[in-house]
Amino acid sequence: MACMLKSWFRNLRMKKYSSTLPTGLLPLRKIRSALILLDGTDPGCLKSSERIETFMLAHGIAVSFIYTDLRKIGKDTTVYACGHEVINRCDVDWTGMPDRKGKGRLFSSDVDLFADLTGSDDFTCRFISAVARAGFKIGTVAYPGNPFDLVIADQANAAGPPARPEEGTPATMSKIEAMFDFLNRIV
Repeated sequence: MACMLKSWFRNLRMKKYSSTLPTGLLPLRKIRSALILLDGTDPGCLKSSERIETFMLAHGIAVSFIYTDLRKIGKDTTVYACGHEVINRCDVDWTGMPDRKGKGRLFSSDVDLFADLTGSDDFTCRFISAVARAGFKIGTVAYPGNPFDLVIADQANAAGPPARPEEGTPATMSKIEAMFDFLNRIV
């Protein structure tokens, strides 16, 4: 019963806050701002964000990052995205929706490109993807309701741990490179 009630509230909030902004493929030359959602539990998340920032700044795109880290933080938990805008477990309510007051940028700012590179199917990531007000949305997991214009699937050969954790996981880096390749190909 509790799961059914939670699911009902999630669906209600998703409908209420979902972006109504029309989306579609945008050429790289028309993108001026980007919001990237990354997994804050990934040891290479900062390396991934550096790679994305280098690409975006080279093309004159203002980029900002939001990291998700919904783990229970204990004394032996390593925090990788410290000092950045992170959506923690304490920033979401009982349904999994981020706090509106603390993360108002998700609800109010318009960007040209939104990319969810978390690879997660949890409600918080689905909600952020649906709420993001962007003209072009890229994701790595197809969600119900199809909030993305482009979904980058995992490549089978990209699995496996990196040589060094700070280099970023191969799966994440391959998604980033696939996104760059596709953005360069749009005319």
